Amino acid sequence: MSEQAVRQILIETVESSREREQFFIERCGDVPADPGGRWSVKDHVAHLTSWREHASSVLEAAARGEAYHEDDDIDARNAATYARTKDRRARDVVAHARRSYARLLDAIAACDEPALQRPRDGRPGEIWRVVPGNGHLHVGEHLVQWHLETRDQPAAEQVAAWVHELDLRFTDRESRANALYNRACMLARFGRSDDAVEMLRRAFDEASPSLKAWAREDGDLRELRGRADVRAMLAP
Repeated sequence: MSEQAVRQILIETVESSREREQFFIERCGDVPADPGGRWSVKDHVAHLTSWREHASSVLEAAARGEAYHEDDDIDARNAATYARTKDRRARDVVAHARRSYARLLDAIAACDEPALQRPRDGRPGEIWRVVPGNGHLHVGEHLVQWHLETRDQPAAEQVAAWVHELDLRFTDRESRANALYNRACMLARFGRSDDAVEMLRRAFDEASPSLKAWAREDGDLRELRGRADVRAMLAP
């Protein structure tokens, strides 16, 4: 369990995420759904909103002293969100996104520290961890994806640096390991393999064995797993 008081930090990271997501909000327009399934800006916004609302539901239950079992099939939820929102008007998607930020901030504020520190039901770690994963980290992942798809690696790297800065606000050992691991994944995506391997090594020095198990399957590390030094690090 983290001994750090996290509520105010969570609020600040969500506020920063809302500001950063303005990049998408300002570009969200009415475009036909891509027959091939490639996401538009509107699709990214709707997807991010769906998972913020999930985080809000978890926190609202915690504030009531109730458990919220997180057993969602992630792929099924994502597919359902896309099917439900792909033909919605952009202005409605944007309005929903804005409401979801307000709801999440209210949900954080309604939780005291003991509620935030209780274990999640169906997922590892404490309840508060639902916020970073569905907040700044998620926004950052989608912005990085967008910038790389549009061949703007400097913008992608700037977003990744922002994510890492917010990750480091959380100081418990698990969070430190996750921050280093997330940074390694980003560096791998940018083709900075040696830097990524060094970050991985540092992450595993801090992490529980479950992080190595995840790394053996993580798509972001697919190319790195071809390296002998990485295979050695990931050995059971």
